[in-house]
Amino acid sequence: MVPVESEKETKRRLEREKSEHENSVEGGASWVLAMLEKRQKYGERIPLKRDRSFDVPGDVTELPGDVSQLVRQAKQMEYSQKGLYDLAKEISQKYPELRFSFKLDPEGKWIEYSVQKQNLSVGDEVLWENHGSLQWKEPRKIKSIQEDPKSKRKYAFVEGGTTGIPLDELVLNQKN
Repeated sequence: MVPVESEKETKRRLEREKSEHENSVEGGASWVLAMLEKRQKYGERIPLKRDRSFDVPGDVTELPGDVSQLVRQAKQMEYSQKGLYDLAKEISQKYPELRFSFKLDPEGKWIEYSVQKQNLSVGDEVLWENHGSLQWKEPRKIKSIQEDPKSKRKYAFVEGGTTGIPLDELVLNQKN
């Protein structure tokens, strides 16, 4: 007979999982911020298995020393390409000045990510990147930036638009 979890046990387990998840996000963010104090941009290439899980041996406590803290945190969440995307998204929502970019090997053998700080401000020309696709052909200037008091997420209002766009989805236009 399979033991059934009581309502109290379920609540404790869910609270523990939520806390572990928040610790993973905060741990990953702290590590990224520390890395970016030493350099302007950081990135790495992670080998993938056929199922898109990371091809790194061992469990989270036994990972080789050259595996980054970010990969360790992503492994705790979901040890895969999706876990890394989800972790990067949550970090950039909490720290909108951090900009992640990803490149996936066409054969699916590796995923490469990079992260850098980008401090956007009123007057900057930006492009909107949503789910990896640019939404505008031409850059637009930021008119104002506001924080949602409930979610604490920052939104930019741009010329030619009336809707706020999440700051973590905007990319500073690189002038040639």
